Amino acid sequence: MANGRRPRRVGLQQNTALDTLERILGLGQGIAQTVQANRKERSNALQIRMTSILDSGQNKEPLHRRTLDNSIIDELKSNFVEAMGSSINGADLETRESYNAIVKDFDRQKQINDKYNLERNYFVNAEDTFIKDVNRFMDIQKNIDINPSEKTQLLNNIKNQINNYSKKRMSFVNEFGTKINYDPITKGNIESFNLTAQKFLSIGAGMDDETPFIDQQTYNMLMTGLASDNIDIASRAINNYDNLNVQIERGNITNILGLVQETQATFSDSKQTLKNLEKNKDFDDTPQEQIDNATKDYAVSQSLYYGALDRYRALVGKPSENDPRLVLKKQIEELEKEADNKNLTVEEFIKILEKEVSVPDQLTENLLKDYISFLNEE
Repeated sequence: MANGRRPRRVGLQQNTALDTLERILGLGQGIAQTVQANRKERSNALQIRMTSILDSGQNKEPLHRRTLDNSIIDELKSNFVEAMGSSINGADLETRESYNAIVKDFDRQKQINDKYNLERNYFVNAEDTFIKDVNRFMDIQKNIDINPSEKTQLLNNIKNQINNYSKKRMSFVNEFGTKINYDPITKGNIESFNLTAQKFLSIGAGMDDETPFIDQQTYNMLMTGLASDNIDIASRAINNYDNLNVQIERGNITNILGLVQETQATFSDSKQTLKNLEKNKDFDDTPQEQIDNATKDYAVSQSLYYGALDRYRALVGKPSENDPRLVLKKQIEELEKEADNKNLTVEEFIKILEKEVSVPDQLTENLLKDYISFLNEE
């Protein structure tokens, strides 16, 4: 050949630009795939490390979401960021986004804690106010100097407190349902209060608005449930209350009624015996020892009689209609109303009490004297 060049042969294209480009591209793809695989492997390792650091374990929630202590969250966040280090910068986009979301969640949980701790104070204060008002009602409900309308108003206020508490509880649980599960004290407090108070509402629905009355049995159930901060104890208190009412309805208080009647009869006999001895001591030769023994029998039988009346009241939740102390109280209340209507002075009222109030025994006589002494001191 003149120019010395070899002729091109059809089909031999190994050295063409296209072949060279394909070889270069093929090599580049392999490098990219290797780099991507290595990054994915590092990212998977970082994901595992993040999960390990958060240590959700069997709780299914990491500790920073369970604790109510923000100082613990600060420490957990610092440990997390330090443990992940700068290696997170070489992770894939998904892993970096997960990391950033977790870091933000530490701060978010602190904000949730601040709100949670603020709002749960409502329930502590509400329970204190409720107990205070119930105790006040127990003090004034039998006070004849308190207007019945004031008693009714206080009782209605107690009922309104329960309704408001229930609404607040629903809102609180809806917002912090997960958080409250990790706060057993608050959870127990709220659950026991709500259960006990709702039972009280159902009892209060049957109270007479004209003469509202919380009996001792209802009060005991309330205080047991509220003091427990435990829904199981509150439930048992309610069950005991209901069971006692069933027993009363079925006539299972027959024994205590029989005891009241028996001790009343014995007391009546001892009163009559002592009365006869004292009446006749100036007309016969009755030994003083016999009178002394009769006086002792009188004191013992009186104690047994009033003890039976107290047991009846503790069982039923209210005094017997025949309890001399209740009869005395009603006498004083009626006379006080008359004295108010006549605008009498305290001295005039005391004279009426001394003249018109009948006392059947030494105990009620002493109660009357104590009341008159109280009036004199005012």
